[in-house]
Amino acid sequence: KRQINYKVEESLLAVLQTTGKNMDNWITERLRDINEWTMSGEVMHLAAAQLDLYQKNINDPQIADILRSGPYLEELRRFFRPRLYEHQYEGIFIISPDFVNIASMRDENIGELNLLCNYSRSEEHTSELQSHSFISYAVFCLKKKKYKS
Repeated sequence: KRQINYKVEESLLAVLQTTGKNMDNWITERLRDINEWTMSGEVMHLAAAQLDLYQKNINDPQIADILRSGPYLEELRRFFRPRLYEHQYEGIFIISPDFVNIASMRDENIGELNLLCNYSRSEEHTSELQSHSFISYAVFCLKKKKYKS
């Protein structure tokens, strides 16, 4: 019985190690995608302009409409659309320093508080987000498509 338990434990540890390595590879690939896409001069310019538009109109009750109808959102979507399709991502968010979605593939997300703010709002969490941020702390996030089986 001990020998069987040892073999089971050994097998489970091997599965856990393999799964961990696969997760590390997946994360590395996603970070590579994000870094490659967001460091594009075109995206940097458009995201900075969208963030500037948000900051200039932050107190306007129509901020979501302003962001949706501004000249930068459709250009950001045009840039990301083929890349998202190729990698089977559902969409992206560009999030302001106060956790408001300033760009997304879906209109209804624009101007809304991002779900990231529902998680820990500690200084450590905010600092972690900002350390992975681009363009005046705008944060780019990717969402993987979910498949129904």
